[in-house]
Amino acid sequence: MRQLIVVAALSLCSFMSQAGQIIHGPLTLPDDEDDPQSLSFEQRADAVAVLVSAEYLGQQEIDSYPKDTEIVAVFYQDLDGDGQREVIVMQQNSSGKRLTAYGANDIQWRPLTRAQAKLDQLTAQLKHFTVADARKALKAWPLENFLVHYSISNITDPVLSQLMDGKYAKAGKFLGYRDGNGQPVTDAARADSYFVQYPASITDTVAGHSKTFYLTQEYARAAYNMHNDGSGFIVTAVGYMAADDLGQYAGELVQFNPSHDGWVELASVSHYRQNQLDGDYQLFSERTGELAVSGSYVAGARQGRWTETDSNGDYWQGNYQQDKKQGKWLQFGSDDQQVGFAHYEQGKLNGDYQETQPDYQQDDQSARVIYAQGRYEMGVKQGNWIERDAKGSYVDGQREGEWQIDVRGESRQLLEQYHQGKRHGDSRTFNAAGVLISQYHYDMGVRSGLGREFYDNGNIKQQVNYRDNVKDGDFYSFYDNGQLRWITPYKIAEQDGKQVSLKDGTAIGYFDNGKLDYVRSYQDDKRSGNRYEFHQDSGKLKEFFLFTAERQGMGGRLNQAGVLTYLSHEWHGQSVDASYQFYDNGALRELIPWCQQIDETWQGKPFTYHSNDRCGVRRSFYEDGSVQCMRDYVEGQEQGFQCYSASGDVSESQQLTAPDRAIKRRYYSGGVLQEQTALIANYSTTIKGKPVYGFAGMRKDGVTIQYSALTGKPTYKYLYQNGKFICSQKLNLLGEPSAESANCKIDE
Repeated sequence: MRQLIVVAALSLCSFMSQAGQIIHGPLTLPDDEDDPQSLSFEQRADAVAVLVSAEYLGQQEIDSYPKDTEIVAVFYQDLDGDGQREVIVMQQNSSGKRLTAYGANDIQWRPLTRAQAKLDQLTAQLKHFTVADARKALKAWPLENFLVHYSISNITDPVLSQLMDGKYAKAGKFLGYRDGNGQPVTDAARADSYFVQYPASITDTVAGHSKTFYLTQEYARAAYNMHNDGSGFIVTAVGYMAADDLGQYAGELVQFNPSHDGWVELASVSHYRQNQLDGDYQLFSERTGELAVSGSYVAGARQGRWTETDSNGDYWQGNYQQDKKQGKWLQFGSDDQQVGFAHYEQGKLNGDYQETQPDYQQDDQSARVIYAQGRYEMGVKQGNWIERDAKGSYVDGQREGEWQIDVRGESRQLLEQYHQGKRHGDSRTFNAAGVLISQYHYDMGVRSGLGREFYDNGNIKQQVNYRDNVKDGDFYSFYDNGQLRWITPYKIAEQDGKQVSLKDGTAIGYFDNGKLDYVRSYQDDKRSGNRYEFHQDSGKLKEFFLFTAERQGMGGRLNQAGVLTYLSHEWHGQSVDASYQFYDNGALRELIPWCQQIDETWQGKPFTYHSNDRCGVRRSFYEDGSVQCMRDYVEGQEQGFQCYSASGDVSESQQLTAPDRAIKRRYYSGGVLQEQTALIANYSTTIKGKPVYGFAGMRKDGVTIQYSALTGKPTYKYLYQNGKFICSQKLNLLGEPSAESANCKIDE
């Protein structure tokens, strides 16, 4: 038994030795308050492991040092200007002292490998290996996001590749921060870009004079100059630039597309001689990162074989002569099969032309459709052409004669007449069965004359006359059975310097059974005069509005039997005086008094209430004429009321005890009191110089009493103060508080 215990102890020691011992930390990592992570350094048999731990990620090893490493210090500092701090570790071992840095892209921490060469250089220059000296030296660095990796496989200059990969050991000269206009600024927080110049150089001739060009990097805010977006500054260009003019280049120049993610793609790779593009050139898609344009420049002009990609992923290949396209160019699909062609003469399309696009309506991914096909004469379209879904002829670059246009996805075809590039004559549309469904006329691009549309069964759908592209005269609409639907009159007027079409006159509508639907009057596109609407089945009047001006007058509604059910008065679209509702038997249902009066003023100025503000007594009745409710309103606020059941017993009431206080009562059937509640106004406002109190929301203040339906005596009392419950009493049959209610003191 003892031997088993020893073996178990040895196994446990072996496990603990493998797990290692924390020699520094754990330290809370910066800038992640919601989901904190910690940093630890663990001594193991063969190395010192750098560990990051989080509740949601577990523990991850992000780096390791030689086993004899001592952690001197750890501090945090923002290296890229994004407002988030990076981690700097000061360490030493038998090989010497060293600084290492770590940063987080979102929540994943990792080593800043691109910064290591600069950190090694900085360490060698430190007078004292202390946090203070290291911080001071790092603050002299220009801000840079070392988490970003760059696509550098297309760079041919080895020095440029080393610099972008973070392996270039020589120190650079910081040329200062600049704002969005390129002007110098001292505050990095206001900066949008900066340059760093390195000692490597080449010479070239500019304007007949020898000039030195220094290896230079241009930095810019990531994500298109959005500050504090978690990205900091990234390299947007690297190459050899003149010290006195950073816009002059020599040798290879590499540019990058701004980005805020962890990988930055190339924008272009170009070559310069005598400050002109000269040599291989590559342009990359900002959207996909793939090569979009490639070829060669000679003394600033495109020359020789070039490849240019379009937005569909197809590409064209052909030759340039002195920066102008020349000869036959071929279009290739994504499968490298030829799918189109063009001919050029001194940069102008000249000769037969054919361009295709993928046919996305087909399941076959290799299927193509003609996008454009015809002939150019020195950049001008001539003769018969196919353009996507249109076919017709060009004369000197302008459409002429009849054009046939297919509307994709709608099974419609248009036949249009053109003259000198403008629609001129009839424009007709046909459905899949060849039935005419619309016909309009144009005079040199301007719609004019009679325009008509038809249903698929051939019956007319609508008809209207046009003048100068706008409706003019009566507009007729029809049901698909041929029955007239409505007639609306239009006139032409000028608004904001252009002609528009306005409804003006009497509009008449019909149901599909031929009976009258409505009669409406308009003036300058606004309802004016009387308006009538009718029931479809009986044909009797349904609604009427007798207006003396826009939305001013009297209106009402009637039921199928012709009995008036609603009557109101309007003034500028707002209810005024009183509105009346009636039962179908003609008995008064409700009388609603409105606050607003016609041409009402206050202190010599026009005064307008809210559209639903009531003033006075609002009365409602049962169908037999007995009173249902009487509600009193003051300047739109309900104050008191008394309501009755159909049998005539009081059911609910509210009475003011002061301008801002009320007692509300509810009753059992038969008029026996059920509950009494003391209320205080929920808010107050001033209308026409006097305070008005509102009780909406029922803020309790005082005593609420509940009564027995059998005895009529109180059973419970509740004390409230300004809407807050204080205490309660349970009452016995004599109306006295029970023993358990002794602590609640209620004085009525």
